[in-house]
Amino acid sequence: MPDRLAIPLQDIADWHWLARCTRLAARGKRSRESVQRYLNQFERSTSQVAAALRNGCLPYGSYRPFSINDPKPRVIHAAPFADRVAHHALIGRMADRFERSQVESSYACRPGKGCHASIIAAQKIAARSPYLLKMDVHSYFAFVDHEILLSLLQRLFKGQGLFKLLNNVLASFHTLPGRGLPIGALTSQYFANYYLDEFQRALRRQHGVIDELRYMDDHWVGCASKQAARDTVSFTNEWLQQHRKLSVKPVQIQRSAIGLPFCGFRVSSKGLRMGRRRIRAIKKHYQQIGRDYSAGVIGESKAKHRLTSVTSLASPGSHSSVMNHIIATSGINNVCC
Repeated sequence: MPDRLAIPLQDIADWHWLARCTRLAARGKRSRESVQRYLNQFERSTSQVAAALRNGCLPYGSYRPFSINDPKPRVIHAAPFADRVAHHALIGRMADRFERSQVESSYACRPGKGCHASIIAAQKIAARSPYLLKMDVHSYFAFVDHEILLSLLQRLFKGQGLFKLLNNVLASFHTLPGRGLPIGALTSQYFANYYLDEFQRALRRQHGVIDELRYMDDHWVGCASKQAARDTVSFTNEWLQQHRKLSVKPVQIQRSAIGLPFCGFRVSSKGLRMGRRRIRAIKKHYQQIGRDYSAGVIGESKAKHRLTSVTSLASPGSHSSVMNHIIATSGINNVCC
């Protein structure tokens, strides 16, 4: 077992550390009433978070569910702001150890990686692989097993106080007894990403796998043949069921010259093409910005800032003709000019 990192609760609950984590948790959310209440009583609020963390607990340990439909229907569970500060304090102390443990081809929740980097890497895999295999885990966050996750975390970390806190974080949410992570929580992102690290390493050793990458529970595999891809699917189903109590959705296998969808793009050996869902999403955002600007809800500076953010959805790759068409049909020329 590699060296395990000890994280004392007093380090997680340190006042200056919590002040820094408050700024991180409040980024882009300072106008929200709950955040303003916390900041207006900063010393009192921070003292309450620190006291809870020193006891190995979250300040509230609850979540508010709400639904979204972009890019697909999902239920998000939002933690109270005090709990979000606690999540940042915990993960901030654990993040470096998580990073050192990750296989290089894992792209979620890692500095210098992310969605766009994973798409570029996926295209490189497609360029040198005859066949592509795409696999997604069925209801991934909902079926993460708490007991298995804790045993995995014990490979990286140690400390009675730390694991009391980790137990309480996991116990604060479940979809089934002893299972499930809340989508939307910072802790969930890091825990879920590490949960599949061992599988990813095993997948890389599978015969017929040329290369692979993972973005959370989305697996992109370059295979030497169609049979190698089928064998990889059989291996994946068996391994995930036996070691993680998970299953995969119906998989997709295709020649790399034709390509497959991945993270909003059509990825093939020939290049990248924006998927229809992503094009619709960009156009929808553009139209809303145009309406808000025309109605005077936002000014030119804010409109251009939002346009820049939405345009980043078109990266990576060059899609100038597609973007020009979206701009021309979205009624935002007056903002762009």
